[in-house]
Amino acid sequence: MKINNKFIGFTAAALAASAYGTSPLFAIPLLGRNITPPTMLFYRFVIGALLLAVIMMIKKQNFKLNGSQALWLGVQGVFIGTSALTMFSSFQYLDGGIVATLLFVYPVMTALLMFAFFHEKLTFTTICGLATAIAGVIMLKQGGGDGRITAWGLILTMISALTYALYIVAIKQTPLRELPAEKLTFYSLLTGLPLLLAFLHGGADIQQLPDMFSWGCVAGLALLPCVLSFVMTALAVKHIGPTATSIFGALEPVTAIIIGCTVFGERFSAFQSLGILFVIGSVMIIIAGQKS
Repeated sequence: MKINNKFIGFTAAALAASAYGTSPLFAIPLLGRNITPPTMLFYRFVIGALLLAVIMMIKKQNFKLNGSQALWLGVQGVFIGTSALTMFSSFQYLDGGIVATLLFVYPVMTALLMFAFFHEKLTFTTICGLATAIAGVIMLKQGGGDGRITAWGLILTMISALTYALYIVAIKQTPLRELPAEKLTFYSLLTGLPLLLAFLHGGADIQQLPDMFSWGCVAGLALLPCVLSFVMTALAVKHIGPTATSIFGALEPVTAIIIGCTVFGERFSAFQSLGILFVIGSVMIIIAGQKS
């Protein structure tokens, strides 16, 4: 039986958001070991690209690109590199939960970009889904108490959100839509490396990882919030579009809350429970709107 394309898109979007929400789980311990964001991202991109190259060879995908695809992949490398670098840097100025909450402005940015430049209608369903998701994410943050907020952290997070929104829109609105998800992600990571190397003075400032735990963290960063999340994002965008895919990003802070409770023993408030219900409600609204 053929699986419905929209079902594939919804599943991929949920997996992408959940996997991306694991970033603080691996990044914060590395920051605690004084590993800089450019260094951890360099390892993340290199390991992720190697994993994807192996997957492409197993699936017998070719590595060829045409001129327009190569050009746009260079742009995507800037988007993905900037988004990752600014997000990981923001962990030094904001609490992880606040970063996850503020980053959720990217679905709004995605919807506005699609509306302003590609004439995608802002339907009543889309607006309701966005509003419900934003309300749920705010509840998740407020239920967790206060955290440190700095102006520089806010700026970095907003840059991360905008460049991630641009990355998602470009998947759908450029010749990159013709590429398989693995190939698109492989080259996006590869073309993002020069930006990271620029911050690492050509590689001179790449730090050695101090222990096996650190290697485990960068491997986790490469596998979950990098390879799995970006491949699933590309797949979701192709099936349900940029706006719907980005709204599923509300599952990212939910993932962070669940990890905090199950792994680190953090308390789970009633307000956060209500926030999760709102997030799930936003996802259901988008699913219902897509089906109609």
